[in-house]
Amino acid sequence: MSAYIQLCGSDDRESWLAARMNGIGASEIAAALGESPWKSPLTLWAEKRGLVAADDLSDVEAVRWGLVLEGVVGVEYARRSGRGYEPAGKLLRSVAHPWALATLDGWTVTTDGLRWPLEIKTTGAAHG
Repeated sequence: MSAYIQLCGSDDRESWLAARMNGIGASEIAAALGESPWKSPLTLWAEKRGLVAADDLSDVEAVRWGLVLEGVVGVEYARRSGRGYEPAGKLLRSVAHPWALATLDGWTVTTDGLRWPLEIKTTGAAHG
């Protein structure tokens, strides 16, 4: 049995956002634990219950560039590491912990064919 269930793809943003309301994803876990400088556990709870609207991050510069560069970074990772790269983008739910959600950035594929999750991040630049 698989350790996760695939819910939807991130290519349908509205369905992806709606499905994320039914669990806690990697970008929300710090808020759930009271460790986020941007969101409190109470605000996260209110968003998940539909009592307040979640912040729209679609026009945040770092978010936009992160999405645009994700595939480029994955391809470069493959070139430098000698491993394969497969884009992912599917929202997954843990079977063991149904509240736990994740949208993988990609998969890295070893030379013996094993697939491992690949998390891709980009950095920002400070302007003076």
